[in-house]
Amino acid sequence: MKTLRTTIAAALLACAALGAHAAPGPYTSSSFASDAVAVAGAVADVDSKASPLDTPPLISTAVAISGADFASASGFAGGGLLVAQAEASSASEAVSAVGTAFFEGMFSMTGVGAVAFKIDLLEQNFTDAGQFSDASLFFKLTFEGTTYADVVLTGDDGPYVLNLTLPGAGTGMFSLLLASEANALRGDASNFAQAEFMAAVPEPGQLSLLLAGLGLVGVVIRSRRRIGAPSAA
Repeated sequence: MKTLRTTIAAALLACAALGAHAAPGPYTSSSFASDAVAVAGAVADVDSKASPLDTPPLISTAVAISGADFASASGFAGGGLLVAQAEASSASEAVSAVGTAFFEGMFSMTGVGAVAFKIDLLEQNFTDAGQFSDASLFFKLTFEGTTYADVVLTGDDGPYVLNLTLPGAGTGMFSLLLASEANALRGDASNFAQAEFMAAVPEPGQLSLLLAGLGLVGVVIRSRRRIGAPSAA
């Protein structure tokens, strides 16, 4: 469970760092969710958190142990940060898999109706003896019923950049879903951390920001690297 504690510690570090670097955006509404699932043999554990029932930041954890098989999943959602980690191992076969993912993003309004996005998936995977771990980031942006972006990023993809001018005033929503999965023989773990935001584009002449400062800032990345890369339990 070392990596499980490491993920939670990194998330708390990130939340503290974010407070000093990110300005609040004028969102009309926002929602967060984090679901952790762990299965080892016939043993299963699920932990789901969602706002507004649960108050952000949300931390979900699930752990399952069955004989030599072990699985754990943990996630963090809220305050502009998503973290997802999944770990599975089987001591009897000396195999393990760990997948950890963060996202880094900057979102800003460069003019009335002009929005700039830059998103990157920061992924760390470890596998032993051909076991499986993976992570993906899903990003979708809609405005007044029209979808302007619907992409899936993996660790092999570079940063996703989008610059667009929205047609006049109105309401739009963007969502981020970070998924991580690990499988080792009879151990399987997965985590899904999600954030959705709705905001109104101002009429010409209004200077409020549409989207600002959501993401994992550089100091968080440096803090995570100092903590160390994930290792099998």
